Amino acid sequence: MPTGQRRQGRATRLILFLVPIVAALFPAPGCAVRLRGVIEAPEGTARLRLLDGHSLRLIAAGPAAGLGSLDGSWVEITGQRTLGTVRVAWWTVTEGPHGFPAYVGVLQPFGSQLGLEDRASGATLLLDDAAVAALWPERGRLVVLEGYIDGPHRLHVTWSKVVEDARTEAR
Repeated sequence: MPTGQRRQGRATRLILFLVPIVAALFPAPGCAVRLRGVIEAPEGTARLRLLDGHSLRLIAAGPAAGLGSLDGSWVEITGQRTLGTVRVAWWTVTEGPHGFPAYVGVLQPFGSQLGLEDRASGATLLLDDAAVAALWPERGRLVVLEGYIDGPHRLHVTWSKVVEDARTEAR
């Protein structure tokens, strides 16, 4: 066997030997996922309890940073999954902790009214008078509102949670 073929055979074996080692040391960034489940955040670290009972740790930064404050809410998230963690890129709340539909958006004043543009539907919803009085100091912040529609584009709020300051989200 000529020397060149022998060297090429050794190089091929070396590459075949090193590829699994390199792949184990430098794992792929993960798979894109879209998941639905309940947020569990007993110690402030958010976990997503899936419908099949499994739990995944959530890494939330930037626009997803407020997930730890939504304990008990049903959410739908998109992100990158690697082993038992998910790096969250986007989230929305589908159901609040009390079973009512949830709406997520930045509180904006509309004259003497207060409303939000819902992330999931894109609809602008105005809040009932009691919620306007309670949430007026929170305008400009990202909130989750749980409640029901009681008129055209009118939301009766039964529960609210300030998630984060929307001005820091844009940075």
